[in-house]
Amino acid sequence: MGCDSITDDEISMLKEIAKCKKLLKASKALYILFNTISTLFKYADNKDALLKLNKSLILDTIEKVQPILGTKRILKSIGLSHSKMYYWIEKKKCQNSIFQLCQYRHPNQLLPVEVNVIRKYLLDERFINWSSLSIYYQALRDKAVFMGIGTWYKYANRLGIKNKFFRRNRKPEIGIRASRPLQILHMDVTIFKPLDYSKVYIYFIVDNFSRAILNWKASIEYSSSIAMKVLKESISKHSIRSDSTLITDGGPENHGEVSGFVAGIPNINQLIAQKDIIQSNSM
Repeated sequence: MGCDSITDDEISMLKEIAKCKKLLKASKALYILFNTISTLFKYADNKDALLKLNKSLILDTIEKVQPILGTKRILKSIGLSHSKMYYWIEKKKCQNSIFQLCQYRHPNQLLPVEVNVIRKYLLDERFINWSSLSIYYQALRDKAVFMGIGTWYKYANRLGIKNKFFRRNRKPEIGIRASRPLQILHMDVTIFKPLDYSKVYIYFIVDNFSRAILNWKASIEYSSSIAMKVLKESISKHSIRSDSTLITDGGPENHGEVSGFVAGIPNINQLIAQKDIIQSNSM
């Protein structure tokens, strides 16, 4: 069709092509085949899916033939827009990012070298039973990382590395349990503060088996005599005659008159919580 300038080497090459009838026929056949494939591909129903599925092959092909055919002609024949091509190229360059984000547009990401340090520490056999938090502080002590704990957790979760650190299977301690009503009694006093900022002492006795409050009394005085009175009323009211155990704490309200009164009753045994027994008087 004519051209502005042509070198001697190109002229000689064109002469050789013109002499070779097989090469000319092959070129014509390839051109016809290319046009046919382009037409069929242009009107395909799943064109977008095919482009997306083969985007790596398409990008490699564009890179190879771009100097010869030009970007515009290649994209027109394939039916691909410039914006989508550059988007694919950007995504391909961002494959080094663990979040698949462009390093230039999102510069706050950790570098691949830093991500590899996190991966190395999480997979280290020395820390196989450590929690992620402990490994993070070890990396800080080693001056291997310079990041916040939130960033560490974010990348550790993204890497999907879960450490199976050691857990001790502790058996829950069983407290004091009675097998029948009135077998174990708990006596205690608690302080209630009304709106006038005074103190009201509430004395009460609880049955271990039924959790029922057997007797109680509220007073502004704190003394052992009131506790003894509450205990006497409970024994009389509920006819406590069989062997029973009275558990109290080491407070002064449970000594003096209470201890003397309990000592004179053969069927009641007083135990001090966390002194005579290891359990507390939390009931």
